[in-house]
Amino acid sequence: MKQLIITLATFFYISIGYSQVIDVDYSKIRESLVDSEEALEEESPVEILGRSFVDIFGNGKIQGTAQLLKLRIGEPNGFYIPFYMFLGASGDGIGDSKQNENTVANLLNPIGGLLNGTFNGRNNIYKSDSGITSLKFAYQLSGKLINAQEESTGESKFIGSGYGNLGLFFQTGAWEQGNLDNIGVFWLQAKVTSSFGLSRDSLTEIFGNNVEDSFFIGYSFDLGLEINNRINLKAGVYQYFNNQEVDLFSEPVFKFSLDYNLKK
Repeated sequence: MKQLIITLATFFYISIGYSQVIDVDYSKIRESLVDSEEALEEESPVEILGRSFVDIFGNGKIQGTAQLLKLRIGEPNGFYIPFYMFLGASGDGIGDSKQNENTVANLLNPIGGLLNGTFNGRNNIYKSDSGITSLKFAYQLSGKLINAQEESTGESKFIGSGYGNLGLFFQTGAWEQGNLDNIGVFWLQAKVTSSFGLSRDSLTEIFGNNVEDSFFIGYSFDLGLEINNRINLKAGVYQYFNNQEVDLFSEPVFKFSLDYNLKK
């Protein structure tokens, strides 16, 4: 079993990527490939079991996440924000394991946690005449249920955490020279991130008395390349600035993933 896990993890490392709540705008890219807008597939207002994610962290930890639900909150022909529900599981992959490394990964991960409810939105700042290139203000607000271990006893416990981020999202087209039938999307985003709503007593039980704040604030940088709206190769790096006295938060975390679409 361990050999199988190592083999799968190695494959995912080769397929570099990063899991995020990324709603790429495909409308103009698809229009460039068809003769009529009537040929465009209408987007379903509700998605059930739409996508799955496998995240590989730089420390060898692995998290699998399933998108249970996606719907839209607001007005059909006006302002709305997409809402997601994720179900996740994490564990050891490659290398030695430190206590609560998975907990840190889930605090940093935008879609981390055993259960995660997320609002994710974007508003245009700039869009090119073709509509293929755009710059947007992006934001996310989440509630998570995370598994952790008490530092002194090693006993498992569940903690609740809020999560939020905001920043800029850029996307444009990507394709192989001479092969416009294989057009894709390149995107890049930079955000300020935070985990909040945490109990200080729970944090000290998990990470020890070196915890200074009952919240975390930091940054995230992500990029991705998607071809044919089927395979995503993504990468990202992020870190929390405060609570640096806790060793697990002293270095930035790199994460890679393969994001694949379950729907045909």
